[in-house]
Amino acid sequence: MDDDIVYSALPSKSDEELEKGFVTAIIDQPKLLDELAKQLVTLNLAIPGLYATALKFMGGDDAVVESVPLKQTAMKLQRLGAVVAADG
Repeated sequence: MDDDIVYSALPSKSDEELEKGFVTAIIDQPKLLDELAKQLVTLNLAIPGLYATALKFMGGDDAVVESVPLKQTAMKLQRLGAVVAADG
């Protein structure tokens, strides 16, 4: 069995640059995941709107439920809050 001596040397400049690039890529992963999360949230918000728009175009006015005006919703929430406060 030959016991060859393995000599070591400093890494070359290209190897050092490659290693720096790998480290930078690992450090930047959270930023990329944040961007992905933003895009997924945007997509999740857009799909129901697109679906409702397609229903409205295909089925007419009766295909999509009209939204309740904001003032009516606020009044209902105030009444609900008053009921909960009275019960509590």
